[in-house]
Amino acid sequence: MVNTHWHPDHRGGNAALADAGAVIVAHENVRTRLSVDAFIEVFNRKLAAPPPRALPIVTFTRDVTFHLGGEEISVVHVPSAHTDGDSFVRFRQANALHMGDCFLNGSWPVIDYTNGGTLAGTVAAADVAVELSDGATRIIPGHGPVTGEDGLRAWRDRLAKVQSAVKAAVKSGKSLEQIKRESPTREWDGAFPDSFVSADHVIEEAFREASAKPAPRRNSRSTH
Repeated sequence: MVNTHWHPDHRGGNAALADAGAVIVAHENVRTRLSVDAFIEVFNRKLAAPPPRALPIVTFTRDVTFHLGGEEISVVHVPSAHTDGDSFVRFRQANALHMGDCFLNGSWPVIDYTNGGTLAGTVAAADVAVELSDGATRIIPGHGPVTGEDGLRAWRDRLAKVQSAVKAAVKSGKSLEQIKRESPTREWDGAFPDSFVSADHVIEEAFREASAKPAPRRNSRSTH
């Protein structure tokens, strides 16, 4: 079993599956994160370390490939995206790509900046996914409906456009509050009614990365 990252909704069954004999595989940073108590600031959530048997027992630093049942399955690490331990799972013969929470179809991205995530890395991860795909590839998000390359590109381009607008605004000397008032995400107001986070989360993260200093943060979770 592959953990695409360390958040509990994607590894919560580790202990039970390990008890049933499953071999748990993940990037080395997943094991590191799960070895200690953690905090996800964007959700103001503390997490206790799971029991040792829930930790991955096979870890890798970059990529690893499995050959099972006639299928070539590549697990590809994408750095500093949703977290610092994200991986894609590519099924070559089935022509399917699972992106974990590096892609949330129908939501703004959740950037777990306290645990190594970045907006820049999320955009870069989407670029990697496009490179691994063709027009027929089924792209499986961490949450939301399965889509294809066009759906992923549209999502990626939204993020890149916000990132570019915020970077230009920071360069011109604008504050975070000024940028929020200008609303570089206005074009997509209402596009993600069930988003896990508000658009402000993306603006704040873009500002933090562009200014290379912490942005004032508030609870930007969606009310949905």
